[in-house]
Amino acid sequence: MFRTTEVFAEAIPCTLIQVTALLESDGIFSDKILFGSLLCSAAVTAYSTAYLTYLKDIDPTQRFLFADFYGFVPTSSVGFNVVRSSMILMSFCQVIGKCFALAILHDVGLGIVTGYITIDIGLFFLLKIIRGDLRYWLPIDNNVVSWIVSILDRLIVKVVGDFTGMIHLREPREMGGTYWLLNQIMTMASIFVAIYFHNGKRELGEEEISIALGGGDLFLMASVLTLVWSISFALLLLFCDKRYRKTFYSTDTTSDLICEAFNSDDDSVKQVIFTVHRKLWGVKEESIKLWLEGSWDSWHAEKKEWFTDKFIASIPADLVPGGEEELEGGNEQKVTIEKLRRRKSSMMRVLMEGRERRIRPSHDRKRADEREQERDEMVRERKNQVRESFGRGPTR
Repeated sequence: MFRTTEVFAEAIPCTLIQVTALLESDGIFSDKILFGSLLCSAAVTAYSTAYLTYLKDIDPTQRFLFADFYGFVPTSSVGFNVVRSSMILMSFCQVIGKCFALAILHDVGLGIVTGYITIDIGLFFLLKIIRGDLRYWLPIDNNVVSWIVSILDRLIVKVVGDFTGMIHLREPREMGGTYWLLNQIMTMASIFVAIYFHNGKRELGEEEISIALGGGDLFLMASVLTLVWSISFALLLLFCDKRYRKTFYSTDTTSDLICEAFNSDDDSVKQVIFTVHRKLWGVKEESIKLWLEGSWDSWHAEKKEWFTDKFIASIPADLVPGGEEELEGGNEQKVTIEKLRRRKSSMMRVLMEGRERRIRPSHDRKRADEREQERDEMVRERKNQVRESFGRGPTR
């Protein structure tokens, strides 16, 4: 996520500025330093997004939990090299093409480029709303924070997908396969649309034009970028694992992905349902409750590797079989689980604590700190009681 944010906030703006400056120069090759800098920026951005996609695709955990999505990168040396090169070239064409389109539209008029961006992003959000997939998958308990994070993350994903064509973003929890593919095609088409409007403005001759290149040169660059992108995508589909070709145009949403995982016969795959927001489960809660009740005792007896306090903390309290008083670890385990549950909403807690410390009087902060110390002392005492019962020394 942090690397994606870096691409969103640094790599994309820098490349856009360089493209605009290059198009407004006397000629695209007139400033060789600027031209070289642009190629390096686009290449690094393309390589970074392709590498992030590769890392996610080969992740053993992701391949185990979502075996029908992760694994398109082949293991053969030829296939791997072709797919990797195709991903880099596709991303390179996307970032250059999108920046070209916006720079040309900006030369036509600020209102046009603003309207284009607004409509493009608005349609993406509208589609997510219609499909019931606007909320982001992170299991944030606080509804307000969940929606704030969802809007911000969807916006970042949309922008990164527009400019880089990151293949990982076809994942149902992000853009989805169908929209991802449509988005790539629209980006390539937008270059030609921008050139059309720019030529219209040039013919009118009523306003000053900053871009020195003629319409023919712009059309040639757009055609080359589109051709390279098309060939790269065709090679990607040809050499990737054929079982995963459908993921490039899949219509699955987050709920579809999680529902498919829950329908697995492996409990260690089913449990992934608790890693997403409750509103996106796509499975009747009665079915989940019956599954937990039917497997809870065997999980305890077999001591499954994934059956940890962290997993238990991810289960809503109303779905824990027999209630939390049935937990084997007693008070110590309850305290641990409660702490883990509180971490799920840590972002909201940090924000609110910072706000309270700014607006609360000093004596209120002092009382709050004292209460926090008392809670910590109670937890420490409970831990000591449990450790002493097992013949261990007290904790400090």
